[in-house]
Amino acid sequence: MEVLDIHISQRRAAQAKDLSDFRKSEQKAEDRREYDMNRPHYLRFDAPIRQNDECSVSGLQQFAGEDLQNAKRIQEQHEQNKVWRYMLLKEKEAKEAKERQDKEDSDKQLMETDAHRMALAAETNKRNREEAERNAQYNKQLVSSILIFECN
Repeated sequence: MEVLDIHISQRRAAQAKDLSDFRKSEQKAEDRREYDMNRPHYLRFDAPIRQNDECSVSGLQQFAGEDLQNAKRIQEQHEQNKVWRYMLLKEKEAKEAKERQDKEDSDKQLMETDAHRMALAAETNKRNREEAERNAQYNKQLVSSILIFECN
């Protein structure tokens, strides 16, 4: 029985050693999510909150809700708005120019179509007049031939 107890205690010790080695190699404190919140010497590694202010050592250096970059952010927003307005203006001008060009092209095509239609209409009218003249001359010849035939 003593041999069995010794064997069990040795197995437990080996398991405890393996567990300890695993924790040391794989579960380091630096790898935890909350490490930054619980870091014991964080003040040694961090820079002061605001170095530009001329505050004393015991003076408050940061206030809740304080916006230190407000002026810079507003300036950048104004610059961004200028860029956006310029881009919108250019897009609008390009769109208007394209619409103007499309309208000019459409008007030009319409004028060409109308000119072609008018030319075709004029040609058709000319042919109709010529055909009417030929018919009139033919009819006159028929009438004169009928009159000549009746007179004889």
